[in-house]
Amino acid sequence: MYHTPVAAADVSYEVLFQLATGAAAAEVLALEFAGVFRADTAVGFVPEGRVTFPEPREIAANTRLSFRIAQSLATTVNTITGFKLLYQRV
Repeated sequence: MYHTPVAAADVSYEVLFQLATGAAAAEVLALEFAGVFRADTAVGFVPEGRVTFPEPREIAANTRLSFRIAQSLATTVNTITGFKLLYQRV
């Protein structure tokens, strides 16, 4: 997860990550993970938001994926600007 500079220092952000499969507007939730990260410096630095899901999931090849992130901070200053999904073939 990559985001813009934080809105305030010394603030904890609650986040919810959801990975779903299926057709647009008919997705089925495959994984859900809640977490917290913290902006903990006076200059507003936030470490990289790397998240590892708690258990591996097998998803069939050529399956459409969608990803959603929600956060607790009510601001437009701190926005998610990208997400990268790493996978392993089994």
